[in-house]
Amino acid sequence: MTYGGRREGAGHLKRRLITLLAGVGVSAGMLATAAPPASAAPPENCVGAIECLYLVSATDGSDLVGGTPLDIVILDTEPSGTGATQAWEGSVQIQDRSGATPQCLRTAIAVTSWADCDNSIAQRWAFEPASGQPDVDGHDVIDTDAWNPWTSGAGSEFFYVRPVLLGVGVAGDACLELGADAVDVATVACDAEEVAQQFRFGAYDGDPDRAQKTQAQKAEVTSVVLGSAFDQALARCAIDKNTCATRLTDDTSGDVLSDWDRIDALTIDARPTPVVSAAGCAAASGPKTIYNGGTEPMSTTIGASATNEYSYSFTLGLSAALAFTYKKPFLEAQLTITASAEYGRTWTESSTVSRDVAWTIPPRRYATAALTTTAVRATGSWRLGESSFHPWETRDAVELSIPYSTESAAGVPDSVLGVFNSWAPKGCAADAPAVLASGEQLSVSNTTAPTGAPIPGDVLEASADEAWWVVPNGDGSGYVPAPGVNLKYQWYRQRGDEEPVAIPGAYGPTYTVTGDDVTDDEILERFGPYHLYIGVTDVASSSRFDSLEYVSVATDAVRAGRTPDSTGPKASALTLSVANPGATATQDTEILVVATADGATPTGTVTIRDGGVPLTTVTLGSDGTARTWVRLAPGVHDLDATYLGDSTVGAAVSSLARTTITRAPTTTALQLPSEVRALAPTAARVTVSGAGGDPSGTVQLYDGGRALGDPVTLGSDGTAEVDLPGFEAVGSHDLSASYAGDATYAPSASAERTVEVGVAPTTTRLAVDGSPTPGGALDLRATVSLGGTVPAGTVPTGTVQFTDGDEPVGAPVMLDGGEATTSIRGLTAGSRMRLRATYVADEPFAGSESLARSVVVENVPSSVALSTSKALIARGDRIVLRSRVRARGVDPRGTVRFFADGRSLGVRRVDSAGIARLRTSDLPAGTVRLSAEFAPALGNGTKGSASPAVRQVVRRFHAKVKASVADDRIRRRDRLVVKGSVVVAERQRKRLTARRVWLTVDGDRIKKGRVRANGSFTIRVSGRELSKGRHVVRVTYVGSARPSVAPGTSRTVVVRRR
Repeated sequence: MTYGGRREGAGHLKRRLITLLAGVGVSAGMLATAAPPASAAPPENCVGAIECLYLVSATDGSDLVGGTPLDIVILDTEPSGTGATQAWEGSVQIQDRSGATPQCLRTAIAVTSWADCDNSIAQRWAFEPASGQPDVDGHDVIDTDAWNPWTSGAGSEFFYVRPVLLGVGVAGDACLELGADAVDVATVACDAEEVAQQFRFGAYDGDPDRAQKTQAQKAEVTSVVLGSAFDQALARCAIDKNTCATRLTDDTSGDVLSDWDRIDALTIDARPTPVVSAAGCAAASGPKTIYNGGTEPMSTTIGASATNEYSYSFTLGLSAALAFTYKKPFLEAQLTITASAEYGRTWTESSTVSRDVAWTIPPRRYATAALTTTAVRATGSWRLGESSFHPWETRDAVELSIPYSTESAAGVPDSVLGVFNSWAPKGCAADAPAVLASGEQLSVSNTTAPTGAPIPGDVLEASADEAWWVVPNGDGSGYVPAPGVNLKYQWYRQRGDEEPVAIPGAYGPTYTVTGDDVTDDEILERFGPYHLYIGVTDVASSSRFDSLEYVSVATDAVRAGRTPDSTGPKASALTLSVANPGATATQDTEILVVATADGATPTGTVTIRDGGVPLTTVTLGSDGTARTWVRLAPGVHDLDATYLGDSTVGAAVSSLARTTITRAPTTTALQLPSEVRALAPTAARVTVSGAGGDPSGTVQLYDGGRALGDPVTLGSDGTAEVDLPGFEAVGSHDLSASYAGDATYAPSASAERTVEVGVAPTTTRLAVDGSPTPGGALDLRATVSLGGTVPAGTVPTGTVQFTDGDEPVGAPVMLDGGEATTSIRGLTAGSRMRLRATYVADEPFAGSESLARSVVVENVPSSVALSTSKALIARGDRIVLRSRVRARGVDPRGTVRFFADGRSLGVRRVDSAGIARLRTSDLPAGTVRLSAEFAPALGNGTKGSASPAVRQVVRRFHAKVKASVADDRIRRRDRLVVKGSVVVAERQRKRLTARRVWLTVDGDRIKKGRVRANGSFTIRVSGRELSKGRHVVRVTYVGSARPSVAPGTSRTVVVRRR
C-alpha cells in the first residue's frame, strides 16, 4: 500500500494497525483470529454483477486484501443496533466467501475485523464517489452519467468506503483502509489526501484467474455504488437537514429557479416557464361529451377534469440503482417546494382540477370538454455531505414535474377548459381546431347565371380550399397548413328576419335553388327577402377538434323570371375591424364595420357576431359605415359581421377579426398595524381598486409564502377587513395580500408590509404556603398568566426558576397548565429568605418575574440552667460556674456571660453539648446572686435566654480542720476514736460560735460531733459500724455564720478493720 507516495509492506501495515488500535487494547492476536481465510481463486458461482469484485488501489491498481474477491450484498432491511441518529439506508455488506463460512467486514469502536456475517449495523458500509478533480465552489462535482469506478478506461475517479455506524472511535468522519494482506484493515479518520482510502474495482479483462465482468455488469456495479452513496447521504440528510442542499433549474428556459436551499425550505424565487402537464376529459359535475340529436340548439352544462401529477424521476446514473429505494420515500416525505408570492404557487402533491361551463350545442353536433393543466418542469441538483471531509455534488440528478399556478393565491394549478362542437365524437387528447387563414374568405357563385339573382333551378357553388385551414406552428412562430382537413358544407335558408335554418340534405359544395328559397311577391313586403347561406367546417379526425363554421351569404333569392344581368344586385364587400384591440373587461370595445359596393352605397343593418353567436345589430350610415361600442367578457373573441343587402346591393360577410379581452388590472393595498403582540388577534384592511368599478371576489393574506387563514370576500366597496390570528413566531413578518380576481378584474398582489411581532406579555405571581417554623416546609407555587388579548385556552409554556436571593431553589420547573410548584423542606430556625419566581419563557411568550416574598423562620426559644461546684465557700476559694443551654430541635451555638450580683465575671463559648463553664475566685463575702445569659450565634436559629439566679454563700474565713485516730487498725469490738481541732485559719484566736462537725467514712456521714470551746473535738464510733476492710475517714466542719467561717474538711485518715 502506498502512503504519501512511498510503498509500505504488509508487515509494516500490520504494525501500523496494531499501533493504531493499541489505545483500545486490541492485540495482534485478536487481529489474527479475526482475519478471513487466505486468498483463493474466484468461486465458480460468481454469477451476479456484484459478486467476486476486486478492490484495488485507486493510485496504482495494486491488489488489496491479498487479491481476495469480495461480494457486495445489498441490504434493504433495518439492521440491529440502529439508533435514532443512525442512517442505514443505502448500506451493503462486504463479504468474503473464499472459505467455508462467509466472513463480513465489521467495524466497532476503533476496531475493524472480519467476522461471521450477521444483521448488525457494525457490518454495514456505504460507498461515496469522488471525481479526483479540483473542487468547484467547495464541492466535488460527480457526473453520475460518466463516473467510472473501474480500472479499465479509468480517469481520476475513485470511491471511498464509509462505515454506516457513526462514532467509531475516530475524530470526525470515518473511512475504511484496506491493505495488501487480509489483516490490514482499519477504520480511521477520513483524509482526502490519504491514497490508502481511495478504491476502484479491478477490471481484469481476459484474466483466466479472475472473475470476469461484462460491460453491462460493470454498469450495474457503477449504479450500485452511486445508489448506495445517494441513499446513504439522503438518509443522513433526513436526520440532519443541514447536511444536504438542492437547487432547481427550469428545464424549459434553462434558468436557475432557486438558490442552494435546505430540502425542507426549497423556494422558487424566479419566474418559471410553465408547460402543459396534463389533459383530461373526465367529467366534473357535468358530462364530458354531449350529443344534441335535435333540430334546435340545446343549452346545458358540460365539464372536464384532469389530474396534475407531482412526479420525479432519476437521471441515468441513478435510475438503475437496484434495491436502493430510499430516494423515493425521501423525496415524498422530506422535499418541500414553495414559490415566493410574486412568482406564483407550487404543489408538492398531485392536484386534480375540475371545471364546468354553460354551453350551447347546435343541432346534430357533439360538444366535448377538454381540460389542460400546467406545471413546471425542473431538474434538481444536489449537494451532499455538507460539513464533512468530502462535500460532493451531483448535477441534474432528479427530474421533477411540479404543479404550478402563476397566481400565489390560487387554490389549484392553472388550467384551461376548452369546449368544442363537432360533427363526430373526439378523443380526449384531440388537438385544437384549425382556423381559416388570414385574408381568406368563403364565396358563393351562381354557376347557372353568374351575374343574376338565383331562381329555382340555379346551381350555387361555394368556393373553399382545404389549404386555407391552418393550425399554430409548434414553436409559436406562426401558422402552418392543418393536416387531414375534411371540409363539411351546410346550406342555410333565412326567411326575412327569422333565424337561419339548416336545409336538410344540403351538405355539398353545390346547391340547387328550390321554390322554398324564394319569396312570393305578395309576401315580399311583409316578410322581406329570403337569403341563402353556406357554412363550411373543417370536420377533422378524432385527433383534432372541428373548426368554427365559417359562413358566407349566397345572395337574395326572389320569385321572378330571369332578369337582365344589369338589373341584378350589385356585389358588396364588408369589413369589420376593432379600433382598440386588447381592451380590458371594464372598457368598451369599439367595432367599426364598412360596407362597400361598386357604384352604390349600401344601406340597412349589419349583424355583428361573436364566435358565431349574434352580438349586436348596427345601422349603416350614409357613408356605408357603422360604429358601435360593446362590453365584452375576458377571453378571445372572434368577431365577424353579416350584411343582408338592400334593394340595390347584395349581401356580404366580413372576415374574422380577433380581439383578446383581458381582465381589468387591479391594485391591492394592505394596511397593517406597525406592531403587534404574539398570539394577540389583530386586523388588516385590504383595498382592491380597479378602473371602472369595484372589484369583487376574495383576498388572501400571506406571511411570506404561507397563507394566513381562509380567503375573505371583498365588500361592495372593494375592501375587506381581515381578522388575523395571533402570530406564533416573534420577529419580523413580511405580510402581503393577494386578490384572486373575478370575471372582470385581474388578480393582483400588494407590496409586502413588515409587521413586528413582539413577545406576548406575561405576569408571574408567587404564592408561599406553609408555616415558617424550624424544621418545617414551605410550598411555592408560581402562576404565569398572559396579558393583553389572546385566544381563550392559550397557556404559556416554559420553565420557572425559583430563587432565594441570588441562589436557585432546585432545578427549573416545567410549567403545567400555567403553574409550577416546588417545596422547601427542613427549614432552618432563624433563616431569612427572599423568595422569587422567574419565568423563563418559550417563544412567543415574554419572560417575567414575580415580586419578592420575604420569609423569616422563627428562632427557637432557649433556656439556661446555672449551677456551682460548691454552694458554700470562703472568700478567695475557686469555684466552677456551669451553665447548660437547651433549645428544642436545635444545637445551641453562641456564648454565655456569667454574672455575680449583676457584675460580669466573664464570657465562655457554648460547647457541642450546650455547656459553658467559668472558673472564678473573685466573689465577695456574703450571699452572692449568680446568673448566666445566653447570646446565640448569628444564624443559629435560637433565641437568647437568662438563667434563674443562684444564691452563692461566701464566708469571710476558712476553717482549718485537723483529725487523727488513736489506732488505725481496729477490731469489731474496738472503738474508732477520732480526735482533732477546728480553728479559724486566718484568725486562730477567734472563737467559733457554730461547733458542729461530721465524721464521714468513705464519704458517708455516720456520726455528728461537737467542737469544744478550745476548738478540740473527739468522736467515737463502734467498730461494729464499720465493715471489714479499708476505710477513708474525714472530719468536716459545717461552718459558722458568726464569725463568718466557711466549712472545712480534714485530710483523710485510712483505717482498717480486721
